[in-house]
Order: sequence, then structure tokens, then C-alpha cells
Amino acid sequence: MRIENNKLVSLNRTGSIGGRLVVENGKRNTCFYDMPEGSLAIGIYGKAVESTITDNGGRLFMSYTIDAHTNLISENTVEITVKEVKQ
Repeated sequence: MRIENNKLVSLNRTGSIGGRLVVENGKRNTCFYDMPEGSLAIGIYGKAVESTITDNGGRLFMSYTIDAHTNLISENTVEITVKEVKQ
């Protein structure tokens, strides 16, 4: 996972299904998933990206839609909280 300027999050998937998901605040990106059957193109529209992630932890919030050929498939929200574990 990579976070850029608290406005863009990119996630890479590896394994039998590979791909890259890009959620960018206020923009639609076309992302591709590579499967044994072929590639699948999906649209990702970032409704909101908020991040306070630092080396010590923080919070990431994303709200986005997924579409195929501009037909809405789903509306999604993801919230990740990271906390430092002291040993």
C-alpha cells in the first residue's frame, strides 16, 4: 500500500489474481485485474481519501465506487487504524 499526499492510495495485489487498485480523491481511475482467464478493467472513483498515517501509526479512510463500463457495481468504505506496538 502506498499513500501519496493524503489524496491517493494504491494497493497492489499479487498471486493467482494480480492487479493494482488506485483510489484518488475526486478522480476516476481505470484499474486492471489479471486473471488466468484474461484481464478485467474496472473503474474506481475516489469519493474520499483521508490519511493521518505516520511511522508511529494513524488512520486511513477511503470511500470509493467500483464500476464496469460505467455501470455501478458497488459503493465501498474502508477504514484502517494502525497502532504502534511497544515491546
